[in-house]
Amino acid sequence: MSMAKRKISQWWFAGLAAMFPAGVLIPSSALALAARQGGDGVRDGYGRAMLALIVLGGLCALGSVVALLVAWCAAVLNARLLPDRRWYSALLWGGTAGILTTPLLGLGVLLFGSVMTAYLVAGPDGVAAQPSATIPTKRVITRWSGGGWALAGIGLFVALLVPILTGRGLPLHGVLWPSLATTSAGYSVAVAGAIIVGAAWWAAIFNAHLLEDKTWFRRLRWTGVAAALTMPLLGFGALILLVSLSAYVRRVPDGLTAGALQTRVPTLTRT
Repeated sequence: MSMAKRKISQWWFAGLAAMFPAGVLIPSSALALAARQGGDGVRDGYGRAMLALIVLGGLCALGSVVALLVAWCAAVLNARLLPDRRWYSALLWGGTAGILTTPLLGLGVLLFGSVMTAYLVAGPDGVAAQPSATIPTKRVITRWSGGGWALAGIGLFVALLVPILTGRGLPLHGVLWPSLATTSAGYSVAVAGAIIVGAAWWAAIFNAHLLEDKTWFRRLRWTGVAAALTMPLLGFGALILLVSLSAYVRRVPDGLTAGALQTRVPTLTRT
């Protein structure tokens, strides 16, 4: 029996939530262990504590991967029930390509996450009596966008502030592991914000696709591609996405209230 989309979303969110402790514990504990002066590796109390935290973080990471894969498999089986097979093909082949290309500098993670985010944002539920799109309203998209950017900004601010506070005479001077953990937490919060912004972008794409004029649909699509390609360039892609979503929020009408059919199933195909 196929899993309902609501249950799939719960598995996906559980997997993302498990990434947070993994992202905090593994890098901070590993760096603290590597940076220590003296000691007996992992044979003394400090070393064993750091090793235990690394193992705990690893278990969280493993649980995250399992939950995300369960959500993806369930989404593929759910989409297989739809009369329109495009969502099934996108999830199956996009997810498979993402898994296979993950070792390539994390490119697969972006692909895998994008396909699943698109489905969770707007894909129909195959087990529903009458499957229909779940495209968010522009008001919801605006909330997601603003909240995501705020979360990303706060996380980066904390991550960049901590090294400053470790200077001599400042509160975090000589406090190694808590400083590293706080920095890792800041970056993890920033990643969470980026995920929310990504969901807002997909929602804007599908919402704009409902408009008779496809200009903003095309603009959002290509600025999103440009943002993904230029993200490694000192985060330049984030600026592109910020400008694009800000312009969308200010200028574009809500596709769900602009005379478009709300029951139309969104696609990932070119228009």
